[in-house]
Amino acid sequence: MTEGLGLWLRRAREAQQLTLDDVEKKLRIRRRYLQALEAGDYSALPGQIQTRGFLRNYARFLGVPPEEALARYEEEDARRRRSELQAAIQTARVKLAQTRTDLSDARAKLADAQMQDPDKVADYEKIVTDKSQAVETARDAVAAAAPRPARRRNSRRS
Repeated sequence: MTEGLGLWLRRAREAQQLTLDDVEKKLRIRRRYLQALEAGDYSALPGQIQTRGFLRNYARFLGVPPEEALARYEEEDARRRRSELQAAIQTARVKLAQTRTDLSDARAKLADAQMQDPDKVADYEKIVTDKSQAVETARDAVAAAAPRPARRRNSRRS
């Protein structure tokens, strides 16, 4: 596996015995952005377009291929986005499971009320309705977070 973008950039800079302050003065890219690039902390950078510009200029300045720097950035960014998506899906699934449990409990209480306390049946019916809607909302959240498989086009010609 290749080393991360940040380490690769830092090693290239250090090989030329340059400090971040030297690079900041020459390229007019703020030191904190250079640090963020070298740390792989892309959330500290101003935006994807500017990040790509910073990266291209920094790579050229260091004498490393800008295309490779951008390819490494894209790979790391895609990996980070996949990880965030998986976390969102997992959170939505946990919420759905908890909501289903709540619905099951509410249905049990409704069944008990129907047999023992008819005055509370309407209250429990409302709770069951609310929990059912919450399950649908949670199910929709899971579906929205999960990537959809690509549709295959029918390649048959008439």
